[in-house]
Amino acid sequence: VLNKNSRRHSIDLIGSSEGIPVICELKFAKTRNSDSPVYATLELLTNYCFIQFNADILDKHNVYHKNLGPFKWNVITNNGFPRLIVCANKSYWDAWFKKSDKTLFRNQVFEWGMHLDTNINLFQTEDIDYNKRFTICK
Repeated sequence: VLNKNSRRHSIDLIGSSEGIPVICELKFAKTRNSDSPVYATLELLTNYCFIQFNADILDKHNVYHKNLGPFKWNVITNNGFPRLIVCANKSYWDAWFKKSDKTLFRNQVFEWGMHLDTNINLFQTEDIDYNKRFTICK
């Protein structure tokens, strides 16, 4: 989103893997009080859609994270098959799939990917205590 608000809508992670653009939506939870996997997937697809519709404007205004070198959004739009990822810790997936049907969700994500001619990947990370980890790094 083109504004100065630090809490504006933005992409969690963006990069490249073996020359293939990667867009990633991150979720982390110790309990079930975070956004659902369906919501996370829709956020990811919304971000991808925003990029598709606005890459030229983003490039024209040099929109990219200032900690990185210049970035061109058309790298994503010119690549016909970017990797879209929802990545969350084990507790997040476990909490949501206690009350939701995992197979139904995976099938829905696969169907969305087929209709949009892209792959949506779902990944799980270990449960890391970030507070403890950052305390050690300080």
